[in-house]
Amino acid sequence: LMENLNEKYDALSDAAADLGFPKYHLYNYRKKGDNKIDTAILSKIYEAELIEEEDIKAFQDDKGSSSTPYKGEFPIDYSPKWHFVYCLCIGDGHVRNKSTEQFDWFQKEKGTKQVVEVIRSLGFEYNPEYESARHGITIPQLIPKTAKKALGINEHSKDEIFRKSREAGENYQIALLTAFFIDEAGISTGKDSSSEITVHQEGNLELLEKYGELLDEFDVKWNKNKKREGWTIRITSEGVHKLEEIFEKSEDLGIGLLHRQEAFNQKAE
Repeated sequence: LMENLNEKYDALSDAAADLGFPKYHLYNYRKKGDNKIDTAILSKIYEAELIEEEDIKAFQDDKGSSSTPYKGEFPIDYSPKWHFVYCLCIGDGHVRNKSTEQFDWFQKEKGTKQVVEVIRSLGFEYNPEYESARHGITIPQLIPKTAKKALGINEHSKDEIFRKSREAGENYQIALLTAFFIDEAGISTGKDSSSEITVHQEGNLELLEKYGELLDEFDVKWNKNKKREGWTIRITSEGVHKLEEIFEKSEDLGIGLLHRQEAFNQKAE
């Protein structure tokens, strides 16, 4: 980078003025010698063709503890797999820090590790340190940021995500349907004929209703199962077989049911 800058400009101050950012960014970059630079500045340098893509070792988002190096390709193709990870935060996930919108996701250890593998497959150098499922994992900030940019969501909205997924296309709806199922489904695999699959959302029946509407769009048969003062979604036998078809499509997208697959297969049989 410094070679290219020196070749094109007489001084670093001239380069900064031409590219439109304070000159101290380049002076600090040259002084520190650790090849790290602010990502917003890096973007301008890249757009000016002063650095090649293969020379960027990692992209690191600037949000403290949720910052995770990204070594994938730019521009990012917001695929259904990206959407799947984003949608995981709708169920068992939550925004811990409102100022940074840090997404945390909670699941049993096996599930957590498999989700980490999906995140790594997107191009992230992600090596979380967690002692138990109770601590969960932090979803890299670049994932919700990219989702919001691609879908046109200004704020993390559980209400908007169903409409935006529909607008994005069927594969994105499948990603949402699969993610929500992984988070919120209860699968009984007992031999008793009354064993069933239910989907619940504690304290948010409006969100559950939207998921029911999504199931309707895919012709998955279900009914309301009373639960104290509320209700859960009960998937009928016919609905289970329809879900089996959908989850096969989900596997083709590089997603699948992950740690829930074995239990679901038993139920489908």
